Amino acid sequence: MTPYSQILAVFTRLITYADSWEEQWHHLSIQGTQHPDFLNEYKQLPEQLRALGFSTVLRLYFNNNEADDNDIDDYAKNPESIGQWEVRLNKWPLIQKVHPDSWHYNFFLTSEKCEQWLKELNPLLKTCPINELGQIKILVGDLQESFGGESVQFLPGTGAYVVPASSDYQLPDPDQLKEVIHFITTDDISINAAAWKVTFRQATTPLQQAFRYQACVALATCLVTEYHNDDKVIVNGIRRIVLRIFDGRELLTDTFYKELLGLVAWIFEDRVPIRKKLFNERLSLDQNPDDTLLNSLIKCLPHALEQAKERYNFVIIDRKDAYVKELKELLKDIRTQSELYAVKIRTLLSNFLRDLLAGLVLVGFTLFTKFTDQDTLSDNHRLKLVFYALAIYFIASIILQAVVDWTDISVSKKEMLYWKNASKELLPEKDFERHIKNSLNGRRWSLRVIYPIVAIFYVGIAFTCFYFPDIYDHWFKK
Repeated sequence: MTPYSQILAVFTRLITYADSWEEQWHHLSIQGTQHPDFLNEYKQLPEQLRALGFSTVLRLYFNNNEADDNDIDDYAKNPESIGQWEVRLNKWPLIQKVHPDSWHYNFFLTSEKCEQWLKELNPLLKTCPINELGQIKILVGDLQESFGGESVQFLPGTGAYVVPASSDYQLPDPDQLKEVIHFITTDDISINAAAWKVTFRQATTPLQQAFRYQACVALATCLVTEYHNDDKVIVNGIRRIVLRIFDGRELLTDTFYKELLGLVAWIFEDRVPIRKKLFNERLSLDQNPDDTLLNSLIKCLPHALEQAKERYNFVIIDRKDAYVKELKELLKDIRTQSELYAVKIRTLLSNFLRDLLAGLVLVGFTLFTKFTDQDTLSDNHRLKLVFYALAIYFIASIILQAVVDWTDISVSKKEMLYWKNASKELLPEKDFERHIKNSLNGRRWSLRVIYPIVAIFYVGIAFTCFYFPDIYDHWFKK
C-alpha cells in the first residue's frame, strides 16, 4: 500500500468510533465522545504524516483543548477522562506537494463526499484543482473501480487499480481557447480541456457521473464565441444565440461524452475558426430557445458534426483551387521580377561595352586624325579637355544608370507587394515570403555583386581618361 493508502485506511477505521465527521477537499474533521480505543488508531497518523514531510497538519482536541503527545499518553492511561474528542486534518499541504512521480495526491473517505465536492466545482475556473494542479490522484475509500486520464485519476483506497489508457484526442490548452473565445467576465477563467479527458469502462456510479457532467460542461464551453457567465454564453453561427451552458438537469451518457471529446478535438485540430464556424452554424439553426448549450448538443451533435465535416471538405477543396490559382499568379509576378534583375545586369554590361567602344573610337579618331606628331599630341590642351569630358561622361553614365535601375527595381518590388496584399486572399504571408526568397535571392545576390563590379570598371575607365594626358606625358614624352 502507498503512504496515502495507509493514511486513508487509518482514517476509515477512525470514523467507526466517531459520532459525526465532515470532509471537504482541503479539510477533514472527525468528532466523537469517549471510545478511547480510537487512540490506538490515531497514534499511527503522526508518524505516517511525518514520513511524507508533514508534521503540523494534524491536530487532536480533548474537551475542546488541543492535546500534545504527553496529553495523549495521559488520556490513554486515564480513558475515563475523555469526554469529547476531535481530530482535524489540514489537507492543503498534502495537496500542494508534488511527489517524485510528478503527481499531487489527495483522498476522500467515501465516494459520496467526493461526489459532493465534484458537484460544487466550477470546472471553468483557473482555481479549480483539476485545472490548476496539472496531475492529481484522488484516492477514494469505498471506490471499487478506478477511472481517469493523463491529468486526473480516481483510485480505490488501496491504490492498486490501474487507470485504463485514455483516448488519443488532442484537446486545446487554455491559451488556445483564449484566442478563439472572448471572455467578458471578472472571473479568472482558464479551461484545461485535456484535464477533463478521462476513460470510463462505463460511468455507472454517481461519482463517475458527477465527473462526466463537469467534464461535459468544460468541453461544451470550448465551443462558444463569447463567455459572460454560466448563465450567458453566445454562439455565433447563422444566428447569434444567447443561452445558458447547463441547468443541472441534462441527461448525459458515455456516448455523448465521447462524441463531445471528438468534436472539440476535431475543431481544434486545424483551421479552428473555419471548423468552429461551420459547426456553430448548424448548432444555431437547430437550437431551441429554451435549451441549454448541453441540451442543444445532446440533440444535434452527431449530425451537426457530420455536416460540418462535409462542408469543411468542400470549403477546403474550393479554397485549395483558389490557392493554386493565386500561387500561379504570384509565381508569374515573381518571374517577371526575376527577369527584371537579369535585364538590369545585361543592360548595364551592354551599355558599358557600348560606351567603352564609343570612347575608344572617339579617342582614336581624335588622336590619329587631328594631330600629326608626338609633341603636338602631348602639348595640346584641347586633347586634355576631350579626355576630361570622356571621364565625366563615364561617371555620369554609371550614376544615372544606377539611379534609374535601382529605382525601377524598388518600384517594381513595391508594386508586387501591393498587388499581393490587394488580390491574394488565401496565400499565407509565410508562403509568400518563402516563394520570394527561393526565387529572387539568387538574382538579388548576382545584382548586388555584378552591378558594383561593372560600376567599378566604369569608375576605373573614367579615372584612366581623367589622368591619361598626365600618364602619357610621364611615360611617353621624351
